[in-house]
Amino acid sequence: MEADKLRCERARSIVQWLIKNGYATNQKCLAKLLGYNHAALSQILNGKVPMSGKFMNTLCSKNAALNRDWLETGEGEMFVAEQVRSESDQIRAIIDGNEISGNSLVNILSSQSQLISQLTNYVRSLSIKIDEQQKQIDDLVEKLNNKG
Repeated sequence: MEADKLRCERARSIVQWLIKNGYATNQKCLAKLLGYNHAALSQILNGKVPMSGKFMNTLCSKNAALNRDWLETGEGEMFVAEQVRSESDQIRAIIDGNEISGNSLVNILSSQSQLISQLTNYVRSLSIKIDEQQKQIDDLVEKLNNKG
């Protein structure tokens, strides 16, 4: 039971990090980005329903540096430091004009593709938020029109 509580705390840390780093504007938008409704995400994060492997995979898929093992077991760090460092070193090698293997370049391009995907998801979450705000505006305008 204590392990589940700690896993929920780690998941909440990832959620906070994702929101802080612009993957979503709030927990409700992040829930939609993850394919969950807000209530379901809240229940998972608060330990009211079990955290599935699918949920952990989906949550950690939003950034390649997130450590799924850390989320599940608490072992290691929240981020896979080797991956972040490796990508940074590869990019630095390109900038410095050093040779880099085609396989390394493929890995960098794959990371960039993931970043583009993450940015696309962020834009979708902003679009959802805009739609929600437009609905609120429309509701307010309707209320104003009904008063007049």
